[in-house]
Amino acid sequence: MKKRPSIALLTVLLTLVFAASIGVYSSYIGMKIYQESSDHLLESFSQISETFTLFVQRNWTVLSQWDGLLKNADIAHADSIGADMQANKESWHYSDFYLFNESTQYLTADGRKGSVDSLSGVFQEMYSEGGPIVSTYTASYGVPKIVFAMPLSRNMTLDGVTYTGLAVSYDTDVVDDLVDGSMYGGQSDCYIVRTNGDIVLELEPQTELCEGMTNLYDIDAQAEWKYGSMDDIRDCVQLGRSGSAQFICQGGRNYLVAIPTAFPDWTLVGIIRADEVDGAMHSVQQSTIIALGALCIFAVIIVVLALGMERFTQTIADALLACEKPD
Repeated sequence: MKKRPSIALLTVLLTLVFAASIGVYSSYIGMKIYQESSDHLLESFSQISETFTLFVQRNWTVLSQWDGLLKNADIAHADSIGADMQANKESWHYSDFYLFNESTQYLTADGRKGSVDSLSGVFQEMYSEGGPIVSTYTASYGVPKIVFAMPLSRNMTLDGVTYTGLAVSYDTDVVDDLVDGSMYGGQSDCYIVRTNGDIVLELEPQTELCEGMTNLYDIDAQAEWKYGSMDDIRDCVQLGRSGSAQFICQGGRNYLVAIPTAFPDWTLVGIIRADEVDGAMHSVQQSTIIALGALCIFAVIIVVLALGMERFTQTIADALLACEKPD
């Protein structure tokens, strides 16, 4: 009976050793999965950043070219230039090409004109910046848009209205297709943010995880960080570096990656549901841990039974020896 506590103690020790080993293995494999998945995401979003850079540069270049044409054209040829702009609509994939002024009056390439309140914020931003800008707005019929705008080198007066700016707008889903192709089955968000965290553009708001969010850093209040932290991402955004982190929000794991762009003060940020990235590897990890746990339990049972049988046999042998001794 005195030997039973030693068997119990050995059982506890073996269980603790096996549990600690499985915990270390799980942490190691989890970190390796995170690192490999992060490297894959950084590579994928780097390609999106490069594509976005080309897309923006193309728009600035074309707007500058049209501005040059308008600057050197006389009023009589303005209509023909508008017709040329409209002819490029299908190949350029834009929604509208238009002239505008500070009073939110506009004239589109296809001849529509009027005043639009939904664009007033975009126009005022351009006049405030004093140069080209890219921004977002929601059209009067509810469709989200991305717009590139720049001041005209020479004001143009048509039909008594003076226009001082030139802009081209896109439906955001068109930009999604042109820039990122809606990666990961609609389970990812893609933003362009400034160094202060303000969201400039929403390229692919799919998961609704950050619905209504205007500053990237606000997510820290509702996130539980598993790898990395918001401070790490903030450093990446402010210092123009690439980086990643993983957080839990709304009961699900999410990757967050930051990629610098070719434009000062702009960083591309992706938020992706982790199951879309490492779901298969995570399932294998969990299955492996369960299998290892079962093997450890089986090993403990075998050791305990073996020790028990050995001691039971020793007890029988001692009893037989005692019976053979003379009185």
